[in-house]
Amino acid sequence: MMAGTFNLVHDTEKVGRALALAPDAAVDAIDQALGRGGIELSRTMRTEAPKYRSELTNSIGYERVGLLLHMVRARGKQYGAYVNDGTGEGGLVPFPEILNWIQKKGITPRKPGLTQRGLAWLIRHDIVKHGIKPNPFADRSLEAMLPRLDELIEQAADKALATVARA
Repeated sequence: MMAGTFNLVHDTEKVGRALALAPDAAVDAIDQALGRGGIELSRTMRTEAPKYRSELTNSIGYERVGLLLHMVRARGKQYGAYVNDGTGEGGLVPFPEILNWIQKKGITPRKPGLTQRGLAWLIRHDIVKHGIKPNPFADRSLEAMLPRLDELIEQAADKALATVARA
């Protein structure tokens, strides 16, 4: 999901009527609603994202790209898609990162005689062999926010239709 794109389709009679009767007001109101939705979605994604050093969490942000085009993404963190979608086998996992993670989390090997370095090597080997399980934080966030996004679009249509009623 993080590397992917989704289009929010809101095809209701009210939105269509607002776009037909007050196109400028409707587009402005919908654009504002999408902006509010993008901000709220980025906040939800930051809450749902796994925390290690919080680099991924801190990189998630909202950006208005253009009229009716808004983006939530993890700036500079391409591994967000791997965290969300998981990975297959293969790849090279940096050993120092795994060792640092073990030390920071205070993980100690259960097997006598196994050091943290040895455990880091075993974890690295397992990731290369089996991949990483997905943690679909972006998917969960989007799924949780869909009703709110619908509500914001409906409110935008109401706002646009109110301008027609006043005229």
